[in-house]
Amino acid sequence: TLLNFFNLIKEGYEALQEGLEQQYATSSKYNFYEQEALQYWSRSQDYRHALNQDWLKIQFEDVGLLRTFTQEHLKSKRVEYAELSYQRYRVCCKIADENKHFQKQVKLRSTMALCKYVMGSEHYLEAQLYAISAVRLIMDHSQHMTHADLLEAKKILDKVRGIQTIASTNTVTASSTDPLSQALVLVD
Repeated sequence: TLLNFFNLIKEGYEALQEGLEQQYATSSKYNFYEQEALQYWSRSQDYRHALNQDWLKIQFEDVGLLRTFTQEHLKSKRVEYAELSYQRYRVCCKIADENKHFQKQVKLRSTMALCKYVMGSEHYLEAQLYAISAVRLIMDHSQHMTHADLLEAKKILDKVRGIQTIASTNTVTASSTDPLSQALVLVD
């Protein structure tokens, strides 16, 4: 009947509206945590600059106050902010995983690797695992990735593995005979 038809339309509309509201909430949550993570990461970088006495590169912290801190305190604060950043990026990564945003997953895992790396030697294995997982995602979903994504992930993997890279010695090629012709292969 006509009443059943309108009820079906109403149910479809409500389901669509609920889906959009949930998507908006997820997007808002992601943006909130990403913004916090970026702020904490920037503060961590300010402490790195203070440790290196690169006073002109400091963006968020009070340079005068940073100059009064000991090296040990600066290191401690850098690690603290890296940990806070890691925690926020981890929430973002879970959201990106749930929504199958492959490029975001790669970027987040790479950034989480850097956070773990900054946190010290007891976190180096985790840093390497995050960096490897970023490269693996690129390999598994190469149709969604770019050459630049792979180069950036490789650079971060090399950094957390303690390898000094020179841009001209790292080459990346794509195999045209492979059935997955878009798959990218690292060549060292």
